Amino acid sequence: MAEKIEKDILDISTPWEGYSGEFVEKFIKKLFGERLGYLDKTSDETGKATVRGFASVDSYNEWAADPDNKQSLILTQVEFYEQTGSADYTLAARITQQPASTVVKGASNIVKFTYNSYYGSDSADLDSEPGYARVIINSTVVDALSMTLPAGGQEFSIDLGPYLTQETNSVQLTIGNAHGKSRQWTFTLDTREIILAIDDSYDESSVRDAGWLLRVACRGTSAEVHLIIDDDPLTEQLATINNSTYDFIIDAADALAYGSHTIKLYATNAEYGITTDVITTSFIKRGLSSPSVCIGKDTARKAKLYGTASIPYYFYFPTGNPGDIVTVNFVVLDKSGTALSSVTSQQVQLLNDLTSGMQEWRLTLGDNAYLGTIVPTIQVGTASTSFELEVISAGVTLEAASECKVHLSAAGRTNADSDAEDWHSEYGGVRTCTVVRSDNFDLIGDNGFHNDGFHIKAGKSITLSGLSPFAADFGVNAEASAARTGKTIEFEFETGNCTNIDAQIIRCLNDGIGFVVYANRVELHCAAGEIHTLYCDEQRVRVGFCIDGQTTTCVNDTGNSEQGSTTTYANIAYMYVNGVIVRMMNYDTSESRQTTPQEVVIGSPDCDVILYTVRVYDKSLNYRQMIDNYAYDTPDLEAKIAIAKRNDVLDSAGAVSLAKVLTALPNTPYIIWEMKQLPTSKNDPRTCDRTVFVNPQWNEELGYARASFTAGAHEINGDGTSSNNYPLPYKNWAETFEFNSDNAWVVNLPEGDVVITKFSITPGVEAAETDFVHKVNFASCEGIFNMLAMNVYQDILVAVATAASGYPSILTARQAEQDAAGLNITFRQSLSGFPEIGFRRTFDNAGNPTVSFLSLYNFINNKYSPSMFGYSKKSDKNQIWEVDDNINFFMSHLDEAKWNDGFDSLTTTLYYARVPKKSLVTGEKLGIAGSSDQVSQANVETAALRRFHNWIQSCNPTVAERYRLRYGNYRKLSIAEDGYEQYTYGEEVFTTDTPAYRYAKFATEYSRYLNKWSAIFYFIFLTYHLGTDSMDKNMSIACDDVTVDNANWLVFIRDTDTINLFNNSGLLRWMFFHEWGDSFDATTGQTGTVLGETYDAATGTYTATTSAGTPIFNGRLSGLWDCVAKVWEADIKAMYVAMRSGGLNASALFAKYKEYWSHWCEALYNVDGMGYANTGNFSMAYGDKLELTRYFYKYRQRYWDSKCATGESSSNVLMLRLWKRGAGVALRHYCPIYASLNWGSGGVKSQRNIEAGSPAYFENGITASGANEVTFSIYDADLLTEISTYTVGADGTTIEKGLEGLGQIDIQTNLPKCRRLKRLILAHTADTPNTQLSNSGFDLSACTMLKEVVVTYNTSLTRAVTIASEMIERIDFRGTPIVGITLPSTDSLTEMRLPATIQRLRLSGLSKLSTFTIEGADSMTQVDISGCPGVNSQIIIEACLNRENRILAAVEIDGVAWTNFSVDHLLYLAQIGAKLSGTINLATSSSSTINYEQKAVLMQAFGDIDDPDNDLYVIYTTRNISALHITGSSYIYKAGKYEYKAVPSPASANYFTPIKWSIDDETYATIDENTGVLTLKNDATVGEPTAVITATTTRLSDGVAISISKTIGFYKRAVRVGDFAYADGTFDDVLDRNKTVVGIVYQIDEAEDGLIRIVGRHRPGTATWGINTQSNPTGDIPTLKNYTNYNGSTSYVPEYSDWESLYLTPDGDAFREFTAGSFSDWDGRGNTQKIIAYRNEMLLLADLDIPNSLAELDEKYNEFDADSNSEDYILRLYYYRAASICNFYEPSVMEGEVLADAYKQGNWYLPSEGELSRLYWYHRKGYTIPDTEPEYDHSIPIFAKPRNLVDNNGDTLFPQITNSWHWSSTEYSALYSWDIYFYSGYAGNLTRGYASYVVPVAAIEKSKV
Repeated sequence: MAEKIEKDILDISTPWEGYSGEFVEKFIKKLFGERLGYLDKTSDETGKATVRGFASVDSYNEWAADPDNKQSLILTQVEFYEQTGSADYTLAARITQQPASTVVKGASNIVKFTYNSYYGSDSADLDSEPGYARVIINSTVVDALSMTLPAGGQEFSIDLGPYLTQETNSVQLTIGNAHGKSRQWTFTLDTREIILAIDDSYDESSVRDAGWLLRVACRGTSAEVHLIIDDDPLTEQLATINNSTYDFIIDAADALAYGSHTIKLYATNAEYGITTDVITTSFIKRGLSSPSVCIGKDTARKAKLYGTASIPYYFYFPTGNPGDIVTVNFVVLDKSGTALSSVTSQQVQLLNDLTSGMQEWRLTLGDNAYLGTIVPTIQVGTASTSFELEVISAGVTLEAASECKVHLSAAGRTNADSDAEDWHSEYGGVRTCTVVRSDNFDLIGDNGFHNDGFHIKAGKSITLSGLSPFAADFGVNAEASAARTGKTIEFEFETGNCTNIDAQIIRCLNDGIGFVVYANRVELHCAAGEIHTLYCDEQRVRVGFCIDGQTTTCVNDTGNSEQGSTTTYANIAYMYVNGVIVRMMNYDTSESRQTTPQEVVIGSPDCDVILYTVRVYDKSLNYRQMIDNYAYDTPDLEAKIAIAKRNDVLDSAGAVSLAKVLTALPNTPYIIWEMKQLPTSKNDPRTCDRTVFVNPQWNEELGYARASFTAGAHEINGDGTSSNNYPLPYKNWAETFEFNSDNAWVVNLPEGDVVITKFSITPGVEAAETDFVHKVNFASCEGIFNMLAMNVYQDILVAVATAASGYPSILTARQAEQDAAGLNITFRQSLSGFPEIGFRRTFDNAGNPTVSFLSLYNFINNKYSPSMFGYSKKSDKNQIWEVDDNINFFMSHLDEAKWNDGFDSLTTTLYYARVPKKSLVTGEKLGIAGSSDQVSQANVETAALRRFHNWIQSCNPTVAERYRLRYGNYRKLSIAEDGYEQYTYGEEVFTTDTPAYRYAKFATEYSRYLNKWSAIFYFIFLTYHLGTDSMDKNMSIACDDVTVDNANWLVFIRDTDTINLFNNSGLLRWMFFHEWGDSFDATTGQTGTVLGETYDAATGTYTATTSAGTPIFNGRLSGLWDCVAKVWEADIKAMYVAMRSGGLNASALFAKYKEYWSHWCEALYNVDGMGYANTGNFSMAYGDKLELTRYFYKYRQRYWDSKCATGESSSNVLMLRLWKRGAGVALRHYCPIYASLNWGSGGVKSQRNIEAGSPAYFENGITASGANEVTFSIYDADLLTEISTYTVGADGTTIEKGLEGLGQIDIQTNLPKCRRLKRLILAHTADTPNTQLSNSGFDLSACTMLKEVVVTYNTSLTRAVTIASEMIERIDFRGTPIVGITLPSTDSLTEMRLPATIQRLRLSGLSKLSTFTIEGADSMTQVDISGCPGVNSQIIIEACLNRENRILAAVEIDGVAWTNFSVDHLLYLAQIGAKLSGTINLATSSSSTINYEQKAVLMQAFGDIDDPDNDLYVIYTTRNISALHITGSSYIYKAGKYEYKAVPSPASANYFTPIKWSIDDETYATIDENTGVLTLKNDATVGEPTAVITATTTRLSDGVAISISKTIGFYKRAVRVGDFAYADGTFDDVLDRNKTVVGIVYQIDEAEDGLIRIVGRHRPGTATWGINTQSNPTGDIPTLKNYTNYNGSTSYVPEYSDWESLYLTPDGDAFREFTAGSFSDWDGRGNTQKIIAYRNEMLLLADLDIPNSLAELDEKYNEFDADSNSEDYILRLYYYRAASICNFYEPSVMEGEVLADAYKQGNWYLPSEGELSRLYWYHRKGYTIPDTEPEYDHSIPIFAKPRNLVDNNGDTLFPQITNSWHWSSTEYSALYSWDIYFYSGYAGNLTRGYASYVVPVAAIEKSKV
């Protein structure tokens, strides 16, 4: 049978018949990959294959379920025969074990199957090619589960479990053979899991009482959650939770001991066998009098060595006071209790509840002794806690270099550390350095230690006192040899919020000796000169200086006789960045001693600085030690491990070890050359006996490209011209793989070696070569620039060409063919290459091998190789020519070559051919004749090139200028020379050869000569990268077909190691803002402009002229690039946008750089770096340039973005809105940039501004007619430091002011992006206010560098303002109605002016604020002032309180020094909970003297105000105390909290200490010693337990202690006659002055549902009863019963009767119970209600108003004549005044009390005769307290005690009832009602018009008590 075809299908035109389905599928995926999410292929027995494409696997499944009706789901369908012939392979596959439909998430879930494949029907004829299994889960192919299946029928298994990540998973298993047969199975598999967590609301650090709630959340499947306390099974609680939360009650029975406890939580599900991990948390139960401390629940129990363990902790310190500082000690022990560390400590301030809140101990695990199990221990007072922490190996051993004399590390430190204020370094027990902070630098907030760094905010600084590193000479030139120790100084730091790109942050410089560290660079100075390097600001960086104390012998051996070998001696100083040598210099005879030794100062006024580490050694560390320090000090554990691992490449002798390299850098290609001798130049070929190349990154998709290979003996030569001068072994090698024998070159593939004769290093390009170059890049020491540029050039070019709205014409013809076929574009317009490490293997005489490291190389194409371009050496159509040197510039016309005693051709002088290198006709180099008869052929070969060149020359504006310079004017156009006397381009006519004419010619004719977009692409790429040596020399021009008319040329890139700020000598020279037209003076650092040329007639030469220095770009006067830059300026900006999206951006470029860099390591760079040191080539040593490259790309991108108004420039736009044409605008930025803005629709206006901080002035671009709501945009807002307006005075002086110069203005969006802004000035006036500034856009919270904010009279700004800048110096919001302002603590602010609309005033830590004004305080609700000695807070507070309607609600002020302050004001502050500290001297007037109640309020609010050491000390007129009284319930029985108060006597007393409380027995209750709040632990159950509480104070006048005790019963006491009835419905036999007494209990029904009757304190006087007529109207109230006797028989009780026998039972031990007569009427409440109802009825009949209050009653009643003989007297009686007075009565209560319903208006009543008789009884008992307790209750004079007490107002608590007539509510007849004469006891009837006394009473149901 025919073999199937198994190779890639190249394009759509290739027939598919016979191709393997695998390769058809691969091609379809490539062709339709973006549209197709899933391909399905089936085959039948004839070999016919059908491939169907679907959007997703779900679409396929839907189709497969119903293929007939779901045809629309097929996006594409292809049918073909995979092979010819009728026979086919049979696939036999079946599932032997189905996967479980539901499993626990993460658990194993096995599917098993068998596989066989055999030819035809013969199962013994097994398929020799393996089959496959493929798994798709949730529409994603899981490569890890793919299997290769040998035929044979055996069983296979796949574990799906780890990949089932969703609750419901769709799984598709496909099993197939190599011949297109396959079967598929689809499974739906569910997973179950439990996610258990404590709710986010849980505050672990809170101190707890019994019965608190712990909310637990449980998601996933239903679970039983277990909670256990202290591992005690008896405490276990269970709860079933299903995707919800549950509140566990902790310690519900109050059974747990006081102190710390542990809670463990876990969840289970029996059905699925799930048990979660245990969650452990702790809590502290209040009650101990000693401290308790706990470890937080989020503490890790395992950590890696060298990492940092975060240990949260909290504690409760009950013996302290809020605000106290508590010392917390930390120590690390081993399991035996032996200390592994010294004790460290933190200072923690207690919160109001005497807890610490959650704190953190950051334990740095840097000691190798910690490996294993350690016991971190925390001690707080007498309490301690610890836990076991397993410290596991990091896989590396890290150690810092020893003998570090100064070491400061912020890792793991916090401002709470006990030594935070005294950060210092010691060595050998001697202090070597102390960090001294500037006066304005306090360790608060994130100033100081924070996140492993020491934060030094802008405007603050530290001095490393005692560290003067250059105080004595330590170098080679020191007088004493013992002093020649050398020195190492290291700093690790980061900057932030830079407002000056050149901000100086660390300095130690004097007389040109020392160093200066800037935000973006570092300089090391000595008398011999200085070295520096660059890095990014706002990026963590480690810099170091190692200054040798010994001389180095430098041998520069080039290996060839021409350059020879030189030996010099150098005293070397090294500069390091991140562990890599990045600069070095010979300090020669310079001393290292400063004339005036300087200490190191760190900090900047222009940026924040974060200091991580300082190290100083009195020796020069080697590069290995510097890397060790770098790794050791890196805080991130994984980062430091990675540093250590990748740099473990050196053996014990410091040599690079191949074996170690393979372990440390397992993905890096390497090459080994077996060579006896190395080539010394390009004319010194040597034999390489064997080359071994290994590429770990190779994969089968690359084919043979870049595969590992082994080659036999072949030739290696030197390559390049410059490298001839470089020392061995730092030379480029040209390797030619031509062999004398077959099979000498093989690629090493997994399936075996394959013989090759050519090799490709370009993925996707099958065409191969034999010549390659290994470039060492000695002058470009990073070894990346060239490789980077050539590869990203290709990536960006392809991206730009293939983008949806891209530039496809930029492609070559071969690239376009690939694109059209839907293939990846792999042909290039640049060389290909990748990084490698080079080794040399040699053998001794015994044949023992030695492998030695050579250098870091780029494996790249030979520049003459055509394959990567898709070109051919054998084609005479495609050509690539390269400019040979920087001498072209398109100045000269190229004529045909001639033979003048040799070949004479300017063309081949300026250019050399790369492709083809040689003529296919003559065999000579292309375009060159070896003899006269070859000249014509040479001219044919160069014809297209000359045509292109001469056209460019004809467009070159410099050629026109040179004519003018030489002859005085421009050349006239003539028919003879130009064919025309005039040219017309567009609408312009030219008659002279001017630059304008040439630009026009270029713009019009380019399409016949030049690929426009190729030229623009090249120009952007190389000018962006500052490829200063690639605009003439190294530039290649290419043509796909030179034989066609109008051959169109493209520009190719090559040899781009001169980029990114470096010149072609390998020196750091240029600035990131340099451009095509710039010049530069390296001596002065001045950037200028190329102005043109001058002509020297004597010599006939032209010289470029500049405003400074020399042109930056070689080839700056090139006619080609001058035309491109001038003519296509707009196209350049458009193309830049596309290129930026395609990868020409900082992120992508640096990522690619880092990718290449990661193939090597710091140690290898340092080994290479020492090659520069040991050979004396110091000037080219810049190390890895990693941070320098980061710097370049960061700023270069922003610069180009600003130039083209795109990218970050346009995404950081400050949007304003204007309403008039105002002044011009001046913009300042922190770095060089194109300042840009847009006046409405006028387009973007830009100005190049390369002086950071200098203004860019823009005239106002708004027209007068268009000045109405114009959107004004300012680009690059995040780089702005100032925005102002300007005008130009008559004398030409520029006058700047704020944005008020723009008139009405609104800030719409993106003000927070202005994070570097220093000033915001909107200084409008009252006469010209700004009414447009809105709240929405005014947000200064991110503007952290502001120094000045002036926003006056912006009347529509009504929001609260937050200013986050600690740099702020001046704030002015006068006339702007903001409601609040929030500021950080800062000593920068000196002036602040606020409007009257401020509602919330927060001022803190403004120590230098000296000018503070506020226009009023009528709106103030909150004042918070601390650390502001210059602010007169008394004026502010008094302004708030001297108003009728006070709205001030919150106050917190320290440092008060108020005098003559109002007591009323202070009480108000106490009432609102104000927090004050300082001294208040109260006003001395009598009205301002405080009484006890006021003193108690003040002490409760402010503490011991009599103590000068108290937070608040109050000076006032004092009055002594003589005694105390306790108020509060005497009996309590419900668990809870009860407040007791101590009241002094006299009540006006005020001069005593805060009252302290105690309780004699805590069995049932505890009492708070400060507040008197008693906590009853449990409800009362049995017995009548009691405890005595005591209140104690000290009289301040004489120090005498005064105390009072009270017995409290912890049981429910029955109400008794004589009890005080309180307003809240409670009763007590002890007076509680904290409550209002509304009456006295005088009668209690015996029945359980009876009443408790209370007589009120109110004595309303006399009143008539009511209507007293028989008829018209009748006085007889129909609903009231008439009683004509008092006891059923006797009409009245006579005066002075035997009243005790009348009222009592015969035995005298109880009251008599009357069953008839008026004394049996006990329903006064019902009587009164009936009287009121009858009253209302009568009033309505009489057309009189019904009164609703006592006041209305009096008003209506008094309208009628009081004379009983008058006609309207009867109308007075209609009001039934006696009952109405009682009914309207309602007692007043103290503020904060709530009156019980039983005592509210409408519930008091006129007592019935029975009730009144009981009142008379107790009245008759008198008002004198008896000497002995009476035997019976009825014998007690219950009114005596209250009669002899006064209330809190000094009034008698129970006024005596008068000895006169008193009405009852019991009716006798229409004319009379019952009364009692309280003088004699007479009880009878009285005419209703008589005015008798009234006593209101009330009743409350016993069941409600």
